[in-house]
Amino acid sequence: MLAGTLRQKLRSGTPFFALHSAGANPDLVELLAKSGADAVYLDAERSPLDLGQIVAMRRAAHAVGCPVLLRPHSDNAAELVRYLDTGVDGLICPRIESPADLVAIRETIRYARGKAADNTALVAQIESAAAVEARAALFAAGTADAFFLGPNDIAWGMGLEASAEEVQALLRLTLRDGIQAGRTVGLPVDPASVAEWHEQGARYFSVRLPAVFKGLMQQLQAATAG
Repeated sequence: MLAGTLRQKLRSGTPFFALHSAGANPDLVELLAKSGADAVYLDAERSPLDLGQIVAMRRAAHAVGCPVLLRPHSDNAAELVRYLDTGVDGLICPRIESPADLVAIRETIRYARGKAADNTALVAQIESAAAVEARAALFAAGTADAFFLGPNDIAWGMGLEASAEEVQALLRLTLRDGIQAGRTVGLPVDPASVAEWHEQGARYFSVRLPAVFKGLMQQLQAATAG
């Protein structure tokens, strides 16, 4: 039920917030799940999470009614099946560069989940020059429930910093094309940038805890200054 609701929310075009779990801590995941976020985001690509830890954190989030999105470290079908068997509600798949990539992942989800596959969310990451070039085809495919832009990876491929105007312009262009295609598109944000990107049309927001805590501390310090 959580997963089906998750797909609907991702496709609805309303703001969607995924809070990054920042490691392997079920107690912290439970707190994040109680925050009002739309999903907790577990990152097995950039964190050494094992299957047992993923199951424990998924249970902690589900216990308070919060869906779980997982970013796998590999798009290998056998590995994806193992991740799906942990009971997560959807995948955030990196290195997506063609509609064929999305079809292959959907087929793996069907194999792993059977009838429940239609309730499993898929968020596609656009984080390379090839993916940006293929954005029209990716948006038109209708396979993914949302698209997540990777500013740092896109910038690295361009030999620039994510803050460079050329990178920011490309992010805005990709976001605009996704919106025109009727897709939910977003990117990482912090409290200082979320309003600007929302105004640009972003609706999927990935938030890391350090950014939240930094923004909160800045508010507290500003409130007590002088």
